[in-house]
Amino acid sequence: MSTHSSTRGQPRDFNGRVVLITGAGSGVGLECARVFAAQGAKLLLVGRSADKLEAAAAELAETRAQTAICAGDVTDSAFATTAMEAAQEAFAAPVEVLINNAGVIVRRDAVNTSDDEWRAVMQTNVDGVFYLSRAFAQQLVYDGAIVNVSSTCGVVGAAGLAAYCTSKGALNQLTRTMA
Repeated sequence: MSTHSSTRGQPRDFNGRVVLITGAGSGVGLECARVFAAQGAKLLLVGRSADKLEAAAAELAETRAQTAICAGDVTDSAFATTAMEAAQEAFAAPVEVLINNAGVIVRRDAVNTSDDEWRAVMQTNVDGVFYLSRAFAQQLVYDGAIVNVSSTCGVVGAAGLAAYCTSKGALNQLTRTMA
């Protein structure tokens, strides 16, 4: 059980909390890492590129943030357990906040989306979120939180984004179901 407490409706205190962020090597994931670092969180940066993660960790180290990296593929269900174990090893504590940010987009309509493109989007945007969320929940952190980064495309379709919109709609339903 977490040693931190929160009061419903009040901002959470992230100082010293372990936060795992997928897609943390750039973009939205790196910006999330910057925000959590400024609040004193301990960060496990997850992504496919060890080079990008190392660069992000080096940037965050300048702010004195405690960081560790774990390079791997969120579409591999075993990697989810590996990531949770990496956080435990790096910080001697379980992940308390999971930011599922990793995502891919294919800009094609349904007719022109290949099987491989469809699978790549679904595996990253849906399967990867499920695997990491399940591994997070299995840690039995009672005061934890999962944040799934979605898109308006998950609610409103957009021409030329068949796989992406479908994946974000599935992500929204997974979020509601797990909540």
